[in-house]
Amino acid sequence: MFSVIGTSGAVVGSGLLAWQVYQTQVGQQQIVELKEKLNIQQRQQKMLLEEVNKTQFVTIPKELRDKLNNYDELSNMNSFETKEDLKSILPRHLRKPWRLLHLANTGGYEQHIKAVQDLSKLSLSDGEYQQLAQSCECRTAVGLARTANVDLRFFLSPSILPPECRERELLEMFKDVLTKLPAESADLHECIAYFTSTALDQYLHSCEEDVMDSDISNEFHRESHHIHSIPRPRISQETLIEYCLQALLSHSTVEEQCSVLMESMTLPLFSLVLAAHPDNARIKSLIGKIISNISLHPRHHRAIFRAGWVGILAQWKQDPNLLVSLPATKALCNMDQEYGGHKFEPGIYLLLPNDRHVQHKNNLSNWGVDVVFVHGLMGGVFYTWRQQDPDNVREFSNDQISEDNYSFCWPRDWLAEDASHVRVIGCDFDSYLSQWGGSCPTQSFKQSLEERSEDMLRKLREAGVGNRPVIFVGHSMGGLIIKKMLTSAQDSED
Repeated sequence: MFSVIGTSGAVVGSGLLAWQVYQTQVGQQQIVELKEKLNIQQRQQKMLLEEVNKTQFVTIPKELRDKLNNYDELSNMNSFETKEDLKSILPRHLRKPWRLLHLANTGGYEQHIKAVQDLSKLSLSDGEYQQLAQSCECRTAVGLARTANVDLRFFLSPSILPPECRERELLEMFKDVLTKLPAESADLHECIAYFTSTALDQYLHSCEEDVMDSDISNEFHRESHHIHSIPRPRISQETLIEYCLQALLSHSTVEEQCSVLMESMTLPLFSLVLAAHPDNARIKSLIGKIISNISLHPRHHRAIFRAGWVGILAQWKQDPNLLVSLPATKALCNMDQEYGGHKFEPGIYLLLPNDRHVQHKNNLSNWGVDVVFVHGLMGGVFYTWRQQDPDNVREFSNDQISEDNYSFCWPRDWLAEDASHVRVIGCDFDSYLSQWGGSCPTQSFKQSLEERSEDMLRKLREAGVGNRPVIFVGHSMGGLIIKKMLTSAQDSED
């Protein structure tokens, strides 16, 4: 009898061991496959960038070469002759694009705006677009990216990743970035600390145990010693990445933390994440929101541009999925503060127009109306303003793509035809919960109706609301917040 029980115990133990070995092999195989996929995509990206960065030469006429080689003759040429000879270097059909690019890069305020508009209407070859892209300044690239239906060949591909990033695991890099962020500060809200500790402790440690630790003791609960269910539920890498991005998003609401993020290889990490999960709309949305918060601060604009993210944001802006396009549009607006004149803080989204909205020096050219939508309780920009769905088949969809017979955001879809001089803005009055996409057990920053309305009023003023006629549209509690904002604005000395 005892021998039989011992044998049964041995059989169960062998089964657990075999299952653990099998799970470990599967996890290791998934890691190997992911590395191979990343290596292939990085090699393709490198080849494409090398092709883009190849120097392309323009043939100089023999007469001009002779003059350039003869310094005395060149010094005796007047400015008109020099201009005409240099003009002959470029083919006739390229003279206008390069003149427009020069005005967009170096011209005055109104010259830049007009030149970017004219540039966006050109039709060129791949090589000609690449030459212009290599010569674009940050302000020109951002202006083109904000222009409706711009040709994406105007933008360079993202830069080659640093060597120290290519061989590292994504979750390991996330852990390094999160640990560099200050965890205890008077400026940090409790929700920021909560999301950071959740990503670091619960999810990252869980991943390390599930994938890397092959010790059979992991199949037993550490305190009760009960056996876990087999097969044991695992947290996917995409889910882990989303929790890490939510933690980074919470930190990006603090200006000082944005500088830490930019110094911590965050942008290269985002490139690796997109290469590993190119079709995940939620990941793109979180990254777009983080970059939109960082781009509130002009000192980071050039770094974002040099990393190739203007082209990525331009592509996302044209995406039909609201989860992807709205954060990208917001980020580009914040990078265009010099000409847009406004900035969009957390919880404020530009729904329309799709084209570049600028502030002209002549105020008569800035005529129009602003329409501001404020949702009610348990709502949000990405949820409240959709058509009724009786069967709730679209309620939790990550593909918020409007169709001919259904709109996920009717203010954006139905007002688009009349948006030439109409600016439509959507607000999340409880942005610290809605924009993070998760539930924080602590209370939000602003609790009372008065505090929430003051916070929204300040953000709307930063977005330029109040400089021209405005129409407010509120639902449920949103209407109460609108009334409170109006009374506060009337009593304000500003």
